[in-house]
Amino acid sequence: MKTTKTKTTIFTLLIAGAALLSGCLGEYNPPEIKRTDVTVIVNEGTVADKNGSIRLYIENQNVLNPAVRNLSGNIQSAVRVQESLWVVANNPDKVSVIDLIYDRMTELPATELQTPRYADYYIDSYESKLFISNWGDSVTADNEHPESYVAVYNLNNYYLPPTKLPCGSDAEGLFVDMNAKRLFVATKTGVVAFDLSKTTMPRDTVITSTQFSGHAKQFVFDSTGVVWVSYSDGGVMGFNPKTYAVTAEYPIPLDSATGAIAIDMTWTKMISYGASPAVIYATDLTTGAREELIRGSFNPTSIGVCPISGNIYTSDTKADGKSTLLIFDKDGNKIVEEAEVGYRTKGYTYFMVLS
Repeated sequence: MKTTKTKTTIFTLLIAGAALLSGCLGEYNPPEIKRTDVTVIVNEGTVADKNGSIRLYIENQNVLNPAVRNLSGNIQSAVRVQESLWVVANNPDKVSVIDLIYDRMTELPATELQTPRYADYYIDSYESKLFISNWGDSVTADNEHPESYVAVYNLNNYYLPPTKLPCGSDAEGLFVDMNAKRLFVATKTGVVAFDLSKTTMPRDTVITSTQFSGHAKQFVFDSTGVVWVSYSDGGVMGFNPKTYAVTAEYPIPLDSATGAIAIDMTWTKMISYGASPAVIYATDLTTGAREELIRGSFNPTSIGVCPISGNIYTSDTKADGKSTLLIFDKDGNKIVEEAEVGYRTKGYTYFMVLS
């Protein structure tokens, strides 16, 4: 899931400004700035009970917030946009907007959503957009969704009907590269690219793998700016977001249903997991060399890495859907936290708050 870095810049500016004032006034004592590293735990919930929920974990205090936000549906993803958390769910289809400052929640009209999946956003000095991938209502005998699309909301007035961008079959993960001004969508046929520098957001191309034929699933990016996408048949492909040139392809163990992947705190290694037995791997994105980080007797359904501490997040999900959060240190040597958090943990969103 996407990591928000905006606050780091604000933090730096605050410290610099305080230093200047201190030098000029002599007696000025800047207020203490406290940092809270927050992890949003996304629990999909079970289909029968529609008991999706989110929990908050305070990373730098090792505290699991006891409050549970139940959303009466099956949560697929969550993305933080400025001071709000946008939570995408289906069964029923909806997007819930949670104000992180005042803890208020509103829901968007769901008339333009059809089995929504994942979200990402684009913000510049002129416009703000939220993108949500949708499977659509059409389903083939092979359980594919040939009319999937991306719903594009205007964040300045998100009650307006969204624009729809058709993108082929089975749209899944999304990635917005704000420097390249491109939207990338993982689909059955590969990675569909849209040009966000143009008002109509035209479809540019489809980036395909030469080694993997499964469905494209999820995205991360590394320290060099290369974007990586996972494939359901066990691999990842890296590509340049400006030229679309494929830079590397590596086979890696992963969950074929979700394609869940994460990037380590150095932004140079891919973190993924395999099951039976449960093993969490780190793959060097320069060489493709793979090492085993964690091996255990648990059933993982998610993976994440805190970009600040490097702690590795996963889950142990039982047959009834109950998930236990497992947080390991960055080397995978010890468990930092273990607690029951909800049903079918699916992913994590990380951000930092300053006060």
